[in-house]
Amino acid sequence: MARVQVSSLRDAPWWFGLGFSLCLLVGALLRFSYNEVTVNATAIQADAASYVRYADNLRQHGVFSKDRGPNPQPDAYWAPGYPMFLAGLATVADATDLERYRLVLAVQVILGVLSIYFTGLIALKMMDPGWALLPPALLALSPHVVAVGQNLLTETLFGFLLLASLYQLILWLQNPRPLGALVAGLLLALAWAVNPVSLFLAPGLVLIAGWSLRREQSIPTRALVASLALLVLPVALAFGAWSLRSEAAVAPERLSSSDRLLKNLVIGMHSDYYAIWRAEKRDPANPADRDYRDIDGDFGRFVDTWRAKVVADPWGMLSWYVLEKPRLLWGWDVQVGYRDIYIYPVRYSLYHVSETADFTYRLMRTMHAPLLWCGLLGLLLAMLVRPATIPFAVGFLVLYISLVYLCTQSDPRYSFPLRGPLYLLAAFLAFSLMHYLRAPRRH
Repeated sequence: MARVQVSSLRDAPWWFGLGFSLCLLVGALLRFSYNEVTVNATAIQADAASYVRYADNLRQHGVFSKDRGPNPQPDAYWAPGYPMFLAGLATVADATDLERYRLVLAVQVILGVLSIYFTGLIALKMMDPGWALLPPALLALSPHVVAVGQNLLTETLFGFLLLASLYQLILWLQNPRPLGALVAGLLLALAWAVNPVSLFLAPGLVLIAGWSLRREQSIPTRALVASLALLVLPVALAFGAWSLRSEAAVAPERLSSSDRLLKNLVIGMHSDYYAIWRAEKRDPANPADRDYRDIDGDFGRFVDTWRAKVVADPWGMLSWYVLEKPRLLWGWDVQVGYRDIYIYPVRYSLYHVSETADFTYRLMRTMHAPLLWCGLLGLLLAMLVRPATIPFAVGFLVLYISLVYLCTQSDPRYSFPLRGPLYLLAAFLAFSLMHYLRAPRRH
């Protein structure tokens, strides 16, 4: 059975447009209703409070800092993207007499719906229209993605930028003009500014794009090199500019991104960190915190500490990094957070008071493990068995970002932005199997 070739949404059959519109509508209603119905148990706290403080300091003092008080000093502990996003929306809210928090939630609902939209468009490039409805439908219903949209955290914006940049890259591969490469590069630069784990995503996608276009010989070598440079240049410029700013403006004793990376690496080598943290968040005897104090910002000491743990328990460390950390990263229950799908405590949420919403929650929880296995097999299929460019790029995105978190700190929260790509890979597996089974056999 031949694949139904659909080059764009306009070429898709009418029933796909109807089903896709339903996915977008359901996703919007779930996200809007969740924000309206859910009652939080606490005020803004922890990471969300730090992002707000960064945004306030940017607006009031023109300084990127999470210090409290009238004279904040610059730091570079967190990336600038999300605080700038919050600061911009706060400025709009003040100018229009809107409530800041509700404006942020409304914009994050829009970003969530656009993530569903781009997931559907990418799916349409990977599989037949019938199968292409599955990934956006799953992302529309995902309770983790719905719930995190109410938090002032990076996950919603980061997930949107990953999908938007991936779709723009696909458009550029189909029509390799310099402007398309530049737009994809700008989106990847914004993704890096929101979450620096995506720093090497652009170079990896450049290699995939270059391999694909050279294989197809659809663009002269000089033009290809120029376009690939435009794809990676925005990320390099953004990274370079922020590094220069941090070097020039941040005092040596102030917090930096290296401090944050080191802390996550230290936490990441302790299999008991989450259990101890949930029992007592500020336990001074937590081995990860004790190691972090002893390492004292020295990456060499970290390597020595990590090596000593490996020598003392090689099989335990191998199991932790290869088996347990992937299970944690892609698990259901948030670890550093409240519980279940919630990062911050709630008195009750939409899923507690709506039977329809609760049905979608139970459906997605039941399907979670099968979808993970299908996604893993789809990843192997896309990157090893049947390496076509678009599935390969989706697989690379999931694999690369997952590996970063497996080396550092693994928590389901960090996989929320990857749920759309995960569902794309799971549906790609199902589509490929059906395509294989229905293909005529030669005797």
